[in-house]
Amino acid sequence: MRAATNDRYGPPDVARVTDVPKPRVRDGQVVVRVEATAVTSADARIRGANFPAGFAVVSRLLFGIRRPRRRVLGSAFSGVVAEVGAKAEGHAVGDEVCGMVGFAMGAHAEYV
Repeated sequence: MRAATNDRYGPPDVARVTDVPKPRVRDGQVVVRVEATAVTSADARIRGANFPAGFAVVSRLLFGIRRPRRRVLGSAFSGVVAEVGAKAEGHAVGDEVCGMVGFAMGAHAEYV
């Protein structure tokens, strides 16, 4: 699976498209094939470690001290359900969905 990844903090050119493992479906969850994702100012701030004054230390602890803790950024997505886990209710393969993954990140990938 392809994804935009960041191995270090810095300007936009630190982002690379690389192969990463496809997420496994878990009980109560679905895997979505991402059709569209948002690249927000928050993504740019995290990638560049450009945190607001007074929040740098807390942000580094949350997002990674020396490099981003999550290699694949992105929190908002829309797409199509590709797999449905056991105990997942309300969705079926082929359903169009949208959502946010929050601090888990990972929406800048083919699957989330």
